[in-house]
Amino acid sequence: HYLPMRHRVRMFRLLRYLLVATKPESPIIDGLFLMAGCGTISNSTFALFRSKADGEVGIDEGSNQTSSISPILLRDTNTLAKEAVSLLRRLYYPSDGFNIWRQSFHNMMKDTFNENSLCCSSKEQEERLIKQKGILAFFGGMPGHIES
Repeated sequence: HYLPMRHRVRMFRLLRYLLVATKPESPIIDGLFLMAGCGTISNSTFALFRSKADGEVGIDEGSNQTSSISPILLRDTNTLAKEAVSLLRRLYYPSDGFNIWRQSFHNMMKDTFNENSLCCSSKEQEERLIKQKGILAFFGGMPGHIES
């Protein structure tokens, strides 16, 4: 079961203050870009993206691809994607001018868009595509992404 949307949004906003003061962790950055990219997921691909049993977020290879997204779930997904983009931007452009996260962002982006790093499975390819969409949303370069 999920928390109400207002509590999830508040958690993201709390993370803005907590993460700025911590050292960068690539799983945090990867997860935030995956969440930012989820605002572009359609009905056909939403079924692929699930919360795994071990707590990681990613692609569930055994999922049924024919399920559809309810309007409420789609709205919630877009809201969380907006909050993820906002948090990523806060980490990338901190208000105090001291940025320890930026180099980690650059490394992750370079690895995500590197054509030489071929993924082995369709799961990894799908996660990489969602992350790339999240990166484009982060920079504001994805038309129609994360609209109200």
